[in-house]
Amino acid sequence: MKRRISPLRVIILLMILALIFFVSIITLFLLGEWTFEAVWALASGWFTYPVRVIPQISYNVEMILCGLGAFGMALYFSHRLLKWLAENLSHLPSPWPFRFTAFLSFLLLSMFGTSIAMTGIIHQTAWLVRSESIVERRGSSITIKQEREAKSLTGWLLVAASENADRKFPAKLTELSSLLEPEDGPTSLLCPFERGGDAPWLYPAAAKTAEGFFPILVSPRPNHRGFVVVAYSDGEVIRFQLDELPSDVAIYFD
Repeated sequence: MKRRISPLRVIILLMILALIFFVSIITLFLLGEWTFEAVWALASGWFTYPVRVIPQISYNVEMILCGLGAFGMALYFSHRLLKWLAENLSHLPSPWPFRFTAFLSFLLLSMFGTSIAMTGIIHQTAWLVRSESIVERRGSSITIKQEREAKSLTGWLLVAASENADRKFPAKLTELSSLLEPEDGPTSLLCPFERGGDAPWLYPAAAKTAEGFFPILVSPRPNHRGFVVVAYSDGEVIRFQLDELPSDVAIYFD
């Protein structure tokens, strides 16, 4: 006999779903989409993190064997000690079973691991509280990545200019691809771009002589934090807000 579904239960379930939907919309409106990213990362990170990290782990066979040997010796001598205690203390089972020693040893090992994990959680939580918001950190990481790419590419451009007899920069960024091996330089930065040049950077230094102080590379648009990254001919990389750009860079954003 099939159990009838109570209309009251259906109404309660629909109300719960509506409440969850309403709270989600309010959360998205007030805090932004990063809150859902955080929930999803917390729910799925237990599976995606090992898949991403385990292939990057390097193993030291000697240290693994040393650790197993140390644990085996600790297990052996702990069992001998507990066995001796059991023979001299009436309230302990005698003979002392080896599985009790194994349980205690693995319990201590688990406590050691969880204490390290808790220390890491406390440390990272304190770091999150003291640092910028998640959105700002994400934008900051994008800025730092752009600065590193600009510095790396500028270094290779300066090398290319120094090797030319007339000390001129290459006329196009793609000319660097003939000078760089994939493992030597940022060849991934030399792909076509739809605005103002042949790469994901504006290139004011095209065919200029490497003398004086002028911009070599300019990021083609402000990033998530509103910064424009500029690399100069002396190798310095500077970030500017869009409304604070110097005149020799602002002309590319008029």
